[in-house]
Amino acid sequence: GTTTKGTGGVDSYSYFHRRLTEEIERAGRLNERMSLLLVGGDSTGRAPANEEFFGEVLSRVKGMMRGIDVVGRYGGSQVILYLPETAGEAAQKAAERIRGRVERMGEDNGTGTTVSIGLVTLPENGETVEQLMNALTSALFKAQQAGGNRASGPAEMYVL
Repeated sequence: GTTTKGTGGVDSYSYFHRRLTEEIERAGRLNERMSLLLVGGDSTGRAPANEEFFGEVLSRVKGMMRGIDVVGRYGGSQVILYLPETAGEAAQKAAERIRGRVERMGEDNGTGTTVSIGLVTLPENGETVEQLMNALTSALFKAQQAGGNRASGPAEMYVL
């Protein structure tokens, strides 16, 4: 059979996309809220966004997840998370926990590595995978453009 797992034992993006599509439909039927986080390495620090960096970030993210959360790889070295039944302040807190954990990792290993995190919530920021992904990548870009080491929604900035 075909494996759905990629580097670090996370779901490939194509599998993640299929799961996300199903979960968005389910959340819509049940009138549930959900959030997505997109974690990307900042260009600050001495650690390049490479496989080693991706693996370190991934191991920390996976250790913080609930059983219902889903993690996947997005692009070359970004981590995408689907957080069911999570919105608003709870999603912001999850993003802050991840950001803080990576910042401490960068301090501990002397690289100064930090991440920026894009954050969107269904249905406020979109109702389809495409709408949510467009808002999510825009939110990540906004966080990075604002100096990095922060989380951002598409419309408002959360300086954590």
